[in-house]
Amino acid sequence: MDATGGDITYASGKTIHTFLLADSGTDFVAPSANTVSVLVVAGGGGGGKIGGSGGGAGAYQYNAAFAVTAQAYTVT
Repeated sequence: MDATGGDITYASGKTIHTFLLADSGTDFVAPSANTVSVLVVAGGGGGGKIGGSGGGAGAYQYNAAFAVTAQAYTVT
């Protein structure tokens, strides 16, 4: 059984589950205990309206071996 949830695509032998902000509250379901790679990307802040201010930088977190067990994980 394969994991479910998000927009599923395949690349280089990997299965990729993509969740956007609009998907908040949905579940990623792991069918068994395993490790997964997790990449979380946050967008930066918008620039100012007057004076051409720059926006804030985004951020990311990466974990190449995040341990999961057979259960649903809610995306927030």
